Amino acid sequence: MREEALTFGDQARLSGIYTPPAEEGTGRPGVLLLNSGIVHHVGPNRLYVNLARMLAKLGHPVLRFDFSGIGDSEKSRDNVRFEVSAVNETRQAMDALAERSGMDQFGLIGICSGAEISFKTALDDERVTGAVLINAPQYKEEPSPVMLARIAKRQESHYYWKVALFNKSSWMKLFRGAEYRSILRVVVSKLREKFAPQPAASKDAGQAQEPADVAAFAELTERDVRLLLIFSDVDWGWDYLHLIMAPQVREWEQHGNPTLETVKQADHLMTPLASQERTRELVLGWASQLPTREEFVL
Repeated sequence: MREEALTFGDQARLSGIYTPPAEEGTGRPGVLLLNSGIVHHVGPNRLYVNLARMLAKLGHPVLRFDFSGIGDSEKSRDNVRFEVSAVNETRQAMDALAERSGMDQFGLIGICSGAEISFKTALDDERVTGAVLINAPQYKEEPSPVMLARIAKRQESHYYWKVALFNKSSWMKLFRGAEYRSILRVVVSKLREKFAPQPAASKDAGQAQEPADVAAFAELTERDVRLLLIFSDVDWGWDYLHLIMAPQVREWEQHGNPTLETVKQADHLMTPLASQERTRELVLGWASQLPTREEFVL
C-alpha cells in the first residue's frame, strides 16, 4: 500500500497522510481521522495508522491529518479558539481529500477532543454522512459545574463498583477503615437499584437536559448521519451522555441511530490491544453502513 504526504489548507499550513483506496471506483465516502488531544496523525498507539489502512482496503480514501500546531502542521498565527479553528481545518481537510480522491461525502473519526470536533463539523457541513465519536468528553455544549459534580459522583460509584470491589488492595483499605464509607455506600446504592428499581419517570425527573445537545443530535439523525458512539466502560463521557440525554438514548436503542457501544477494560485512549481490536471491529462495521455515492444520490 502506497501512502502520500499532503499539505493543504490556508497557506498550505496543514499536513496529513493520504491512504488511497485499494480499489478505485467503489464510490465509498472519504474518511478523515482527527487528532485526539495533542496526539499527532498516527493516533494513540498507532490506532489511526491501522484504521486508515483497513478502511482503505474496504475502498475508502482516507486522510489522517494534524490540526495546526500539532505534529507536522504549522502553528496558526490567528487568535481563533481551537473549537472554531479545528472545525474550519477539518473542512479544509475534506476539501483536500475531495480534490485528491474525487469523493464529496465523508465520514469523520475522532477520540476525545477529536470526537467533539467531529460532531461539531458534522453539524457545520452537510458533506458529512457519518461520524465515530470515541470517548467524547462533550458535544455542542460545555458541561456546567453542576453537571461536572454529578458526573464525578457517578464516576466514583462506577470506580468502586467496577474496579475497587475486584481489587485486593481496596479490600485491605476497607478492613483498615480507609475506604469503608465509599465502598459500602456504593454497594448499598447498587443493591437498591437492583432490588428496588425506581419508576422510569422518577429516574428522569430532575435530569439536567442540555437543549442545544438534544437539538444537535436530532438535527444529525434527521439528516441520517450515521453516528457511532464508542466508550470505554468506565469513561466519564458515558455518564455525561446518559445524564443529559437519557430519554433520547432509549429512543436511539429502538431506532439504531446513533449506535452506542462500550469496550470493556479499556482506558480513555483505548490502549490495551484487545480494546484496539474491538474498536477497529466497530469502526469497520460502521464504515460498511455508510452510503456510497450512488446510494447517497438516490
